[in-house]
Amino acid sequence: MTKTRRLSPAGRRRAELIAAGRLRPGRRRGLSILRALPPDQDGPTLTELLLRERSLRR
Repeated sequence: MTKTRRLSPAGRRRAELIAAGRLRPGRRRGLSILRALPPDQDGPTLTELLLRERSLRR
């Protein structure tokens, strides 16, 4: 016996459109396309801010 997944109404509609050939399913490209932002060159670093905050609380 196979386990069936319950679809939301939107998911069901999307599956129907794919089955009818009216929508082409997208491919997940994963996280490899994401790139980190360059660090800010001005201002203190997060580490410096956290150390300063810790020293003020003591």
